[in-house]
Formats: sequence, structure tokens, C-alpha cells
Amino acid sequence: MKPDVVATFRGARPGRVWWRSVYIPLEVKRPENPDPAALQLLRYVRQALREQPDCRFMYGLVFSKVNLTVWHVDRSGSLASTSINVHEDPKKFIHVILGFLIMEPVDIGWDPSMKMCFEDEDGNLSEPMESYLIDQNDRPDTERSAFKTQWVVTMDRMITSEGELETVQFVLCRALSLARGEVIRVRATRVWRAWKMSDMLKPRQQRAIYVYEDTWRDERRGLEGDLYLKLQGHPGQRGVASMYCYGVVRIKTRVDDTLGLIRQSLQHNGRPLDLGSRQRRQGTSFDIMDSEEINSLPMTSGSLPETGAVYEWAHDFFYKEATEHVPRNRIHSRLIMSSTGWRLLEFVSLQELSEGMQDAIAGHRWLYEQGLLHRDISFNNILLTGRPAPNRAILIDLDHAIEYKNYQSIPDDERSVQGTLAFMSFEVITGNQYDFDQDDLDADSDDGDSDFDDHDSPDEGEQLEPTPIGHDFIHDLESFFWVLVWISMSREGPGARRTTWPIGPKANLAVRLMLSQSFEIRDVMSIADRKNAVITYGARLFKDQVIRAFAPYFEGPMATVIQRLHRYLRQAYSRRRKISTAVYDQFDRVLMKVERHSRTKNWNATNPAFMKMASDIEKRREEDVLIWESPDPVRFRELGAKKRRISDRDEDGSVLAEEDDDPDSRASSPSPKKTTGEDMVLKTSQL
Repeated sequence: MKPDVVATFRGARPGRVWWRSVYIPLEVKRPENPDPAALQLLRYVRQALREQPDCRFMYGLVFSKVNLTVWHVDRSGSLASTSINVHEDPKKFIHVILGFLIMEPVDIGWDPSMKMCFEDEDGNLSEPMESYLIDQNDRPDTERSAFKTQWVVTMDRMITSEGELETVQFVLCRALSLARGEVIRVRATRVWRAWKMSDMLKPRQQRAIYVYEDTWRDERRGLEGDLYLKLQGHPGQRGVASMYCYGVVRIKTRVDDTLGLIRQSLQHNGRPLDLGSRQRRQGTSFDIMDSEEINSLPMTSGSLPETGAVYEWAHDFFYKEATEHVPRNRIHSRLIMSSTGWRLLEFVSLQELSEGMQDAIAGHRWLYEQGLLHRDISFNNILLTGRPAPNRAILIDLDHAIEYKNYQSIPDDERSVQGTLAFMSFEVITGNQYDFDQDDLDADSDDGDSDFDDHDSPDEGEQLEPTPIGHDFIHDLESFFWVLVWISMSREGPGARRTTWPIGPKANLAVRLMLSQSFEIRDVMSIADRKNAVITYGARLFKDQVIRAFAPYFEGPMATVIQRLHRYLRQAYSRRRKISTAVYDQFDRVLMKVERHSRTKNWNATNPAFMKMASDIEKRREEDVLIWESPDPVRFRELGAKKRRISDRDEDGSVLAEEDDDPDSRASSPSPKKTTGEDMVLKTSQL
């Protein structure tokens, strides 16, 4: 990851150039074929885009023997010029070099609405400056982390939650997710904690927290903020996040989009090239992967090659037989949310996990009643708030949500039916219905735990003939079920990744295979087939194959809940699309029973290890409240808050987000973070 030549404004000391300072990388190769050099160049561009949040697009150069190729990379894809023979056409070569030397920074890709700033120990903010004017070598090491870098963003003509237009400034004080900035030809969503500039004169702990989301959306898809705006004022809101403001980014009064403003309507021609990546599994053949969402889960089962979740190496390549591709225009958009919360994985107890799922499902039902279907239920999009019902947890991220009564699928939209693959229903992935054996359904028996017995069953109703599959509320309810199954398999307990596995190679492998094949492998149809198998399992087989794969923390009350939910899903799907919303009530009843049961309330006390994990999570939360929460005198007194400064925490801390109209209702980050490891902290790298 070291370009042969870089163009940079500042910080060009030998051996110490920061990715954040690079605006044009150049790759030099001896062979005349430019493809290998182009692949390497695109790797450099991806790294630079990740570490330059204020970079809208980027140029690059490939010098192959005597030929120079100019590359342009933006969120609609990449464009390459025809090769320039520097000996036969030296004037054109000189024009290219001089052009890059005299172009304005905004024309090279920088976002003029974002400027870098620094805050001293007293909370005073420095004068915002363009990042390319700052020599990173002059900054202390503690300020070089891409996650800790602060930005001032000016947002013009944003639409508020009241539908009014305003110009606002935010200070982006801490990054929550930057990794998707490196992905070419997608939304490239990045998320920060933020303060309003107007609050900067207040002490740090008195500033309201917002969550700032920057994304490049397909112009055929509406703004996520439009959906939040439609929800404003609807009675009975519960379990759903709220919005502060949203809108599109403007550069010199023009909408910042890829095909219009950035490419200036330049028409592409020639053969399209698809960039692919082969990642070889140990002991298996090549697989071709091209999905932003498949990588959203931390790999828990992958220490054994047989699970298929570990990769020996990756090889990027251009497809020689490329299909025709029409670049889609992408519009630079922003969404601002507010309030605080914690990731679902950072539950303190089984009781809180059950309560949170209960309110999140209630929030999903409320959205459905307003005509919206969420379509992306995952552990990242459910946030625990520490507040009373009905907002003990909330749903976030309506980017996939649709108005289901009048929705029409968008052709060639990679996200039109996508959610998070690991938690998607077999029916959504394949378009085929679950097919149950009626004798097996009739023999489906109780799970054997009378403490949580529930004799309710779905309304009978008329049996209908199978109909074409469309994404419906039952598929999102199934995703809630898969979230609980994944947590039970992959987590050791509150806030901890699983470390306890069955003793014995056969039992160990069986559990890891169930986890990896259900959630972690990269093959879409393999995951779909596993989902189909698990949902169609009878009660006994489900217990033998799935429940036995749970970590010890989840073998008690939570196992009973999941068995119940599995039975309700089977009963609902077996009715051949005559699915009543009464299944919401079934989910609610079983979750309410388990969260109120004495076994659940006292579960942490049954094992010192459980108590230790819960205690660690509680301590993290106390620090988060002291540092980041808006002033709340009652909670500060309860925590025994003192005047003290606690240093910023890394990425394993809380996730912050939107604020409901009720000041006691909390929400969280509108976007998951993509990491190769769950607690990874992205450090700014050097060349």
C-alpha cells in the first residue's frame, strides 16, 4: 500500500506522507498492459477515500512503460482515459500534469463544506481550515486518528423535522463509521457524532448530541429524511428514531451529484470493465463476491477452516467478459439525527435484551401501521436506550424502508430487495415460499418448558393458494428472530464475543458450522438454503440442531423464547400467505413473559462470569453518560457525577443518534459500521 508517486499539498516530507494529504496517486509499471497497475491504483484510491471524509471523488494516474492513463473515481464508478504515449504526444502529457497543478481543490475532489478543526483542553475550537492546508506531521499523535479528527460542516437549505429550510453548522466530534467510504460505486455511508456549532460555547457535557450521516444515494431512490418527515406528528409513535434535519449537498449552489456536477455530463464509451475480487476459502474453490452487506458481521466461527468463513488471500481482477453497465447518478445527501443509545449487542441482562426486542418489534409494527416497511432488521439497527417503555429500544435506519402499498421495484437497484444478508428470510433472498411437510407441522410439539407456556395459536382463517413473494412484515419479523439466534450463537454474554465452545472436535465443529453457514459464509444461496432448513425444522430437530449451538448464557430463558418464535413463524408461513398481523401479538406476549419471569431477572446472578460481563457494560455506559449525554440532573446525581475529564473512548463505546420528541426517548446511529473485527479502531495510516 505504497504508491510510486503521490501529489500532495502538504506533508511531503520524505517517508512521511499521510493518506489524508494525497490527492493524486500514481502507479508505475514496466509492462505495457496497464491492468495490473490500474488494480493497484484503485486500491490506493480506496484507502485515500476512507481516510479523506472531505473527498468527493479522486483522480489517479497509471504510467505503464511509455503510456499514461488518467483515472477518475467517484461513487458511480471509475472512468479511464485512452492511453497517452508520452513520446508521441508530449503536449497532451504536459496538459495533464499542468491541469492537475492549476485546478482548484474543489475541482480535484475536495468538499468545500467540510473543514478540519481542533478543540483544546478548555473546549475552545480552532479556526476551521481546509484539510489540505494542514500538515498532519505537525499534529500530536493523539489527533491523527481518523476517528478522532474533528470537522466543521456547513449545511445549506436543510429540511428540518418541521419541514422548514435552514442553514446549519455542525462540529463532527467523533467518527462512528468510516470504512464504507472506501467502497466504490455504492452509497459510501459514513457516520459521526456531532455538536451544533451554536452549542460550542456551552461546556462539553451540556452540548446536545446529534448523529451525522453522509451518503451518496441513487437518484432513483428517495431521501431517507422524506420518510422521517412523513412520520412527524403521527400519534402513538414508539420504538422508532426521529430526525433533526436532512437534505442534499450543494457545491456553489449546484446539487453535488456524480454525473452532472462531478463528471460534467461526460459520456463514457468503450468496453466497460467490472472489477471483481476472488477470495479463496481454505479447502474450497473460488467464490465471486460483490456485496457491501455480506461483510457486516464480525466473524466468530472462523478459526476452523471447515466453516468456510476464513479466507487465505484475496485477488482483485478485471472481468474480461464485462456486461454492459450504465452508470447511475448518485446524489450527495446528509441526514442528521439526535439523542443517545447503545448497540443491541451491549445489553446488560437477558431482561434488557427481551425488553429491547419487545419495543423494537412494537416500533416495527407502528411503522407498518403508518404504511412503511423497514426491510433491514439487524443488530446494528436496533438500539437500547436505557429509557422506559415503549422506547426501551428503537429502530433506526430507514434507508431500505418503503411505502409498501404503492412501492415499485427499481430495475438494476442493488438495494431494492436487500437488507443485511445474514438476517434475511429465505423467501426474500430467493423469491420462493417455504414448503412445509404437513405431517411434521401436525407433530410440532411444545418445547417442554411450562414456565413460559403459551397456548395461543394463530387465527385459523381461510387457506389461500400460493402467491408471488414480496417483502412483507412477516419477513422482517423473521429477521428479528434471526438476530436473536445469531446473538445466542455468537456472543458469550453482555458485550462479549463468544469464547466458550463445546468440548470435543466433533461437537465444536458442528456448532461452528451452524453459525458460519447460517450467517457468515459469503455464498448467498448457501445462506438461503440454511435459512430454509432451519425454519422448516420441526421442534425437536430445531432444538437438537440450533438450540444446542447456543452459548451457555443463552441456554436458559432465551432458548425458550427463540423456540417459541420459531414455532410462531412456522405456523404463520404454513398458512400459505394468509398471514395475520396477530403474529406481532404472539411475539410480544412471549417476550413480555420472559422479561417478567424471575429466571430472567436473576439470570446474571447464576454465574460470576455473567455478572462480570454485565458489570463491565454498566461501567462503559456510566462513562458514556458522563461524557456525551446532554445534561440530566437526576441521572448525574444517581451516577455520583463529579467534575472530571474522561478521555475519549475508542470504537467499542456507545453509538449515538437521533432524539424523539419526548426528551426521555432515545435513538442511535442511522448506519452500521463495517469492520473486519467487531471492536476494530481505524487508525490513520502512513504511506
